[in-house]
Amino acid sequence: MFLVEAPLGKEHFVTHDGHHASGLRAPPANHQSVVALGKYSPDGKWNACKTHVKMELDGKEVMVPQTPLVPTGVDGTFHHNEILVYQESQARIRYVLEFDW
Repeated sequence: MFLVEAPLGKEHFVTHDGHHASGLRAPPANHQSVVALGKYSPDGKWNACKTHVKMELDGKEVMVPQTPLVPTGVDGTFHHNEILVYQESQARIRYVLEFDW
């Protein structure tokens, strides 16, 4: 598993997988990323920062969630939020996590 730093640019939001999935090989026009909104998220919202802690990584401030997952109220097919970026330059691997399941 990777922890990735990724500037998202303008996000396109989806709540269901299905017919559009094959069409997401590139972001929709005028967007740089796709966010699949899940049924559970820290703080119960997309990109909420109420209980996040600010950390500095390589001189940049990042927000790290500090809460368990809670229901978002999204009626969709994704369990948790997922983010798609399309340009390799949008993703910087920060940490590699290895664990036994």
